[in-house]
Amino acid sequence: MIANLIVVAATSLLVLVSIGMHFEVLRALSAKLPRSRLPRRFRVGLVIVVAVATHIAESLVFALGIGLLIQAGYGEIAGADLNARDVVYFSITTYTSLGYGDLVPVGALRILCGVEALTGLVLIAWTASFTYVEMQRYWRTED
Repeated sequence: MIANLIVVAATSLLVLVSIGMHFEVLRALSAKLPRSRLPRRFRVGLVIVVAVATHIAESLVFALGIGLLIQAGYGEIAGADLNARDVVYFSITTYTSLGYGDLVPVGALRILCGVEALTGLVLIAWTASFTYVEMQRYWRTED
């Protein structure tokens, strides 16, 4: 029971950090793109590149949390060695809801992994809507 509470608290913190990162990046893009001297088509491309980098960074935040919880004994990833490469790979496939199934969370860690997938889904949708708005703004007029 205590293990579940610790994992829920860690999961909540990771979700809040990811949402905060996402908000700040999109807010900065929204503020700086209109003043940019980049051609309009490159502004849309910049949104995509920054969005992908942000999603990777958010996956890395979750990977760090997963790694720390594994080290603390709150679960494991079946099918993986405990190394950074496997934890990052697992986090990215979980965040994107791709989930190949070759690595599987065990124990209380399953809570975090389910919420990571939900968080990734919501943040990817947020990025898609933001990108749509920016495309509408910059796609119409050519430089």
